[in-house]
Amino acid sequence: LFCKSHETRWRQLGRPAVEDYVAHCLLRGRARIDFRGLAPQPRLELQYAVQCRHDQQTITAPPPVVNWAIKQVTAAGVGSLLDHPRERWRALTAGKSGGWYQGFVLHAHDVVATLREGTGWEVEYPRDVWRLHTLAGLTLNAGHAPDARNHLRFDRVSQVWLRALAKRWCRLRLSCGLAVGTVVGDLAALTRFSMFLDHSAKDVAVLAHLDRSLLERYLAWVSTQTFGQGAKEDCVTALGTFFQAIRQHGWDDTLPTTAVFFTGDVPRRGPRLS
Repeated sequence: LFCKSHETRWRQLGRPAVEDYVAHCLLRGRARIDFRGLAPQPRLELQYAVQCRHDQQTITAPPPVVNWAIKQVTAAGVGSLLDHPRERWRALTAGKSGGWYQGFVLHAHDVVATLREGTGWEVEYPRDVWRLHTLAGLTLNAGHAPDARNHLRFDRVSQVWLRALAKRWCRLRLSCGLAVGTVVGDLAALTRFSMFLDHSAKDVAVLAHLDRSLLERYLAWVSTQTFGQGAKEDCVTALGTFFQAIRQHGWDDTLPTTAVFFTGDVPRRGPRLS
């Protein structure tokens, strides 16, 4: 039925049915996305992810990227993208991390999870990782569009009492119109304070255990870290603002009055070029 070259290719492909081989030849070299190898549910989910990328008009989804994602999902043998958490998909696609390929798989998981769970503060607030792109009305930093990579990671704050207050504070600051980047920096400062408590003050089990003596130990710890100068300043100023918000809004009356920072506590900036 075929010329010599097409017969050779037909044999190399394992002698498929004539109709399938003709369709293969007609599509060869053309940009296409082949969903046929997927189970019904993952096929719908990846098709929905492609449609979302098109509707968002922010990042392209080249066919090679989507076809690679289809192979990864097929190899995983899942009945849905939600069978694995986001971090599991990150590990499964680590061979092409940090680019379009892994990014599309994570994007597909995010949009399907959002479709199932819905959006809004009622959905995000109980989570330990907030997906900021699902929250409407946030103030974005100049030049930045909503992105599925924008997250607030409260799971890195190991103290339950500190995490609960951090959530309340971050929600208030986002709702009051502060830029997302500012709140991300605030949470980073609280995360570093949590690291200090884990390493140097494990006996602190509640907010009432904080006092000026502990904060002085914290200042000494910050001075020995390799954080940048701006991060060291945030470690003090953001935490001081956090304590002020707790007192101002009456979130927890057990915070001692001695748990405060003073003007001289902020690390000094080094000399700058004129």
